[in-house]
Amino acid sequence: MSRVTYDWTLAGATFAKNRGRVFSCFSGGGGSTMGYKLAGLDVIGYNEVDPYMARCYETNHKPAGHLCFQEPIQEFRRREVLPEELYQLDILDGSPPCTSFSMAGIRERGWGKERKAREGGVSQVLDTLFFEFIALAERLQPKIVIAENVAGLRSGAANKYAEAILTKLGEAGYVPLEFKLNARRMGVPQMRERIFFIALRRDLVASVPNVGCRPLLDLTFDGEDITYGMIADYEGRLMDTTTKSYKIWCRKRWGDRKFSQILERDGESGGWYSHQFIYAHKVPYTITANVRHTLHLYDQPRHLSDTELLKISSWPRDYDFCGRRPDYVLGMSVPPLMIYGIASRILEQWSGVFG
Repeated sequence: MSRVTYDWTLAGATFAKNRGRVFSCFSGGGGSTMGYKLAGLDVIGYNEVDPYMARCYETNHKPAGHLCFQEPIQEFRRREVLPEELYQLDILDGSPPCTSFSMAGIRERGWGKERKAREGGVSQVLDTLFFEFIALAERLQPKIVIAENVAGLRSGAANKYAEAILTKLGEAGYVPLEFKLNARRMGVPQMRERIFFIALRRDLVASVPNVGCRPLLDLTFDGEDITYGMIADYEGRLMDTTTKSYKIWCRKRWGDRKFSQILERDGESGGWYSHQFIYAHKVPYTITANVRHTLHLYDQPRHLSDTELLKISSWPRDYDFCGRRPDYVLGMSVPPLMIYGIASRILEQWSGVFG
């Protein structure tokens, strides 16, 4: 691709390789992988517990079979033998499931409890997966570790987890940096705010710009907003006029953001906090796995179309979702252009690491 854009095709993209080797954990169908590839990095394999996500990943990215690990990260990182390639990584990437820390999730009520997650249907303690990922990094010792999670990780009681993540990365041999980034400033038509931990192996700090043995990395992005009206096709399915959601939609007023505002204004209660309006002049809200039911156009009683979802998430229009609608994969994945922006800056500013 001569210019990275929110509207592109996988078939039309030119992926340069050999600028560095990446391995993806919690692969999420391949969102991060495409971002790294767009930046010129070679993603050699993945670890993923969800069989559907793994199938999507292999269908579109075709990694070498011996570098594909469809299993819980706990089992993967405890394997007695791992391929030699994994001990020669430039970047280990991972986005552990965010349910435990999302402001829309169960947060404290689910911490420390084993439960069957939607991802793969495996019973796990989700809030420990970040530390399993760091333990894998400690074993493999890649040059750089990049991990992502929801902004809620820095809200309230969850702060202790964020601090523990920084501590554990330090104990694993890295100097960690933390960034709060919003996809809307990175060429993505979506207000998606996320925390990124980017850690450089301690013995490599001297090879990059640094102050007091702390690496410097500028991840300031100031891209202009891409509003819904700029990518809209208004071809999404119409709302069912017999449902309660449609009846609530009909009571909206200009400026309403959520259905819950309408109910509160009319003296009602009963949730609907995740149901939001999309305005043509505004950047769409965060895409979630339930987006087909929770995001509604303000000026028409309809939902987003598949093409609109792909553009809002900066995914290629020809991505093979293996017979399913794209909602689930897009909602569970990092937008490719977010990772492209981060990886490009790392390659530019930390070039000494890749030499």
